[in-house]
Amino acid sequence: MHMPVAQVFRYNSVVNEYKKNILILGAGFAGMRTALSLSSRVCLLKKYKIILIDEQTTHLYTPDLYEIATAYTPQDTPACATMLRDTVAVSISRIIGKQPIEFIHDKVVQIRHDSKTVELEKGGSVSYDYLVVALGGVVNYYDIQGLEEHALRLKSVSDALAIQSRIDSHIRKLASGAQKPDIVIIVCGGGATGVDLIGELPSYADILCKKYGYPREKVHISIIEAGNELVRLGRSFSKHVEKRLKKLGVKIIFNTRVIEVRSSCATVKMPDGKRQDIPADIIVWTGGIKPSPVINKSFDKTTPLGALEVNEFLEAKYFKHIFAGGDSACFIDPVTGQTAPWLAQVAVQHGDVIAKNIAATICGCRKRGYRLRLKGIIIPVGGHFAIFKSGPIIFSGFIPWVMRRLIDLWYAMTILPPWYAMKKWWHNTNVFTQNDNI
Repeated sequence: MHMPVAQVFRYNSVVNEYKKNILILGAGFAGMRTALSLSSRVCLLKKYKIILIDEQTTHLYTPDLYEIATAYTPQDTPACATMLRDTVAVSISRIIGKQPIEFIHDKVVQIRHDSKTVELEKGGSVSYDYLVVALGGVVNYYDIQGLEEHALRLKSVSDALAIQSRIDSHIRKLASGAQKPDIVIIVCGGGATGVDLIGELPSYADILCKKYGYPREKVHISIIEAGNELVRLGRSFSKHVEKRLKKLGVKIIFNTRVIEVRSSCATVKMPDGKRQDIPADIIVWTGGIKPSPVINKSFDKTTPLGALEVNEFLEAKYFKHIFAGGDSACFIDPVTGQTAPWLAQVAVQHGDVIAKNIAATICGCRKRGYRLRLKGIIIPVGGHFAIFKSGPIIFSGFIPWVMRRLIDLWYAMTILPPWYAMKKWWHNTNVFTQNDNI
């Protein structure tokens, strides 16, 4: 196995090169949870190395990306961008600490399941005895013409910072001119990510207009959804979201599909089938994701979207000694017959179950079947306001927002030392609520 020394972080005091490899691809929610859970199983560490591979050096808390995209900073500087980046990105080396996990900073190019090796962009190939595919997702553009070239997206820290900077610079630029034209911001996609973002945009616009002396009534914010409801948690939940967004001054356009995007225009297909051009200064695409293309490239049996089908133990159905979690896995819930949603809480559950089942397989013990258990869903919709749903129960307001912040704290404490997690969480909360305090 060849790896550049600069790309490898070793945390074992003594490295036994004859150990077998448990290889984990991706340091997102599923991959990180799998690695941390496996590292606590002392019985495995005598014969197995835990190797975590990711092309980034940080673990990203994606549920808060919308906060970065709408965060107020006094100046648009690299220092401010770094401060915002640190709120959602945690160094993988800090999370791992002294635990027996090797981290390889490299990009996965292809998985060779026939030879049980993984090819890396810089470091040659790495062999495995057990493989966990948790490569996360990428933006799905659905082959819409011009979308990737002209629309912003919200999938990474860089994406979030690009949205934040683009809106700031656009209002600042127009404010310096003699005329004050209307500004149109469109978010395309009414899922959770789109609603998170659109809920914070009015407050962000309020602050920027006040900062640069721009007429707030000239900034128009809309969300376009191809279906007839927002967030896709049922019509009742959607009505709660709609009520809140309308109160914030957001225009909601249902049953309208984006079919083409140009530099200052989105072409949509209306409910009556007619095409219409919607002029826009800034277009953000939040219309969906798909699994990493590495999966389709590496396996001849995947779902139409490109995920690995897994059984009740989260093992790949058609490939031995391979597990999949998070956005890389397609798990059919036996209770509902529906595909499990790609949510952070589901990915964390996947990581725990995968770790237990790898250990059980190695030790010859009984494996644990995965059962989808959603502990409620909370969608923030601007300011100190969120909407909670658990089964038929739905309620909204300040309390769900507090619940969401506490969930964020809980997660931080599962991957970081408690004192550091508390300090980081408090700092992040202060940064994220600047829009609400001004």
